[in-house]
Formats: sequence, C-alpha cells, structure tokens
Amino acid sequence: MTVTTYPLEEAAEHFGNSPEWLAVQLRSGRFSGYKVGRKWRMSDADIAEALEKCRREVRPETPAGEVEAGSRLTSATATTRRRFAS
Repeated sequence: MTVTTYPLEEAAEHFGNSPEWLAVQLRSGRFSGYKVGRKWRMSDADIAEALEKCRREVRPETPAGEVEAGSRLTSATATTRRRFAS
C-alpha cells in the first residue's frame, strides 16, 4: 500500500500560510509529517490532523450582565465587578 504525500508548497495551500511556517510547525512537533532526505512531506491524514489542531472551539455566549468565570474581571475589586454586572 502506498501513501500519497505532498510537498510543503502544496500542503501549505490548505493552511493559507507559507511553506516556511509549515516547516516550523513540523520541526517543533506540532504537526506530523514525513522527512524524506532534506524535504518535508505530508499525507492527506497528516494535513487533516493538522487542520483539526488549528480549529478554534466556539465558546457559548454569556448572557448580558453575567461575568464569565476566568474572565479578566476575576482580579478586579468587588466594586468594579459590581459596576460591570449592572
């Protein structure tokens, strides 16, 4: 069974970034890929996995007047939190 791999120039088009950026991600271990000689290559599965790692999770909206746990106001004084809540 052979796995189709793509050079960084083609793989980088999926991310909208440069091949240099993708090479940095591969060297750091954030993304998976194949190093063939001096060149990096990525399979369809590697590209799909890397795109999934780049996905941003959508946070549910907090109703108006409520302060989200862990927000910037947690270190605020009680008076400041009360002002933002109203």
